[in-house]
Amino acid sequence: MSANINLIWRPLLDRPEILGEKNPVISWFFLPINDTVLVSHSFALLTLGIVGFLMWRMMLRNFRKPRSTPISKRQSYAILACLEVFALGFLVQLGFANNENNATLAATIMYVLTFISTLVLIFGICPQRQALLDWARYRSGSWQSLIWSDKSPVVLAVVIHLIIANALLVPWLFTIGIGTKKVVATVLLVIGTVNMLLIYGTFIQQVFATKIRNPVIWAIGGLSLWAIVFPTMLGLLQLTPERFPPIAALWTLFGYSFWYFDTPPAAIPFAVAGIVLQWLILGFMLWKFQQTMDKLKAVNS
Repeated sequence: MSANINLIWRPLLDRPEILGEKNPVISWFFLPINDTVLVSHSFALLTLGIVGFLMWRMMLRNFRKPRSTPISKRQSYAILACLEVFALGFLVQLGFANNENNATLAATIMYVLTFISTLVLIFGICPQRQALLDWARYRSGSWQSLIWSDKSPVVLAVVIHLIIANALLVPWLFTIGIGTKKVVATVLLVIGTVNMLLIYGTFIQQVFATKIRNPVIWAIGGLSLWAIVFPTMLGLLQLTPERFPPIAALWTLFGYSFWYFDTPPAAIPFAVAGIVLQWLILGFMLWKFQQTMDKLKAVNS
């Protein structure tokens, strides 16, 4: 309700305050979008129109191809790019404020949003076992097929999603000063986030390629155990990098790269060790998935 009032109805209010709170000016790439009726309503209608169009395309796709993935790889690339630009527009002013804490907050929010949106898109484009069997039979071996085909494994598509996201975010981090003032933290943040999304994407595809019922539930359960249960246990035990620097390796391993900006220097080597562990796990999972694909190809031969 507050967002609706501040964005759409603020220009129509006679008073600058409602519900006892002052309504702030909301900017998108430094453009105030809730100062005038025309701009605020145009922005809201344009946003709703784009969302409605994407939803319609998804419904139309699932109606025509009920056994296909909810969205195509082409659509997922475009959706991620649009989401990145849309979210960054609201945070760019916060990042450029002469306040290091605000810049750090903006960077953290952007990477959390990127992480969540990319993970959701991975679920949306991940083919299941039968689709992988069809792909292995007719189209395997083509780079274009790996990039665009809805039936091809999702691993390379995850890499492309990460390139799209970081092509915008990494230059922005250096522009707002985070990348120059906290170089080590920025590098660890980018590498840690990339590693975890690659691990999650490979894990999801491995589960979807396995002959089990309800692979989505199994994938969500496995990710929840890794990303929520174990870190929650560490938090309840108050095992944080600030109190116990070696535990930074586990926090990094579980994908929580966002504490790097405030981490003590003593925890940095352990964070690097956590990234090395991520690479080892990723290598093992890619090897395991390659074995699964070899078995699928053997079924078709």
